[in-house]
Amino acid sequence: MRFYEGFVASFDGRTRNPKWVLEYITKESLQGEGTRESSSFYEDTGLEPRLRNRLNDFKDSGYDRGHMAPAANHRASQKAMNDTFSLSNISPQVGPGFNRDYWARFEKFVKDAVKVSDGVFIVTGPLWLPQPDSRGTGKWEMRHPMIGKPPQLVAVPTHFYKVVLAENSSGTHGDHRAAVGAFVMPNAPIDQQTPVTAYAVPLEALESVAGGQYTCWQCRQCIEGQYSCTHDRSRRQTALKVEIARLP
Repeated sequence: MRFYEGFVASFDGRTRNPKWVLEYITKESLQGEGTRESSSFYEDTGLEPRLRNRLNDFKDSGYDRGHMAPAANHRASQKAMNDTFSLSNISPQVGPGFNRDYWARFEKFVKDAVKVSDGVFIVTGPLWLPQPDSRGTGKWEMRHPMIGKPPQLVAVPTHFYKVVLAENSSGTHGDHRAAVGAFVMPNAPIDQQTPVTAYAVPLEALESVAGGQYTCWQCRQCIEGQYSCTHDRSRRQTALKVEIARLP
């Protein structure tokens, strides 16, 4: 686990990618003195050298250094901004049509959810999803590129996901409300006209392939362990999907 000013990252030494990155953003975290111009990518020296990703892995690889916790979400201080450039927060992403375009647009949509909520919890991470066997056997196989040099290769994800929970305690009677949504996108160019809602998936299905459980992401009380989560997850997923679809 790697702890930073604005997020937490769990790093996978086998794939040399983050397993997941958790952040909580508010209106305050989106504003401040932090600027990208004063930041640069750096290796996480807190990780064992043989198990971490390196700057040279991305050189001439054809892939962007893609942020899991976006730099734009952490402007509260230059330190918070700099933290997002740690390679523990970075995965190889297709650049044109994805990281620089559709994924960037998606990150803005998620960030804009802060406008209609008290704050937003976000988990982002890479996925490696199988494809049908190319020999037509009806079985499945895993196919994905690798970058870097053996034996310390970096696996290129086939997909990326986000789980987003927007919370709001300003209900009519002061009640606490929350909405959660899950999204999976291919690490490939995506037509800019494709609505974000096209990549919304059932939370349970994402949990199955990501190997993580987000059951108690329904409200702050559940997150803090004050009581067990018994909320209607499907209704809240639909609610957030609608809210994101309304964002400019």
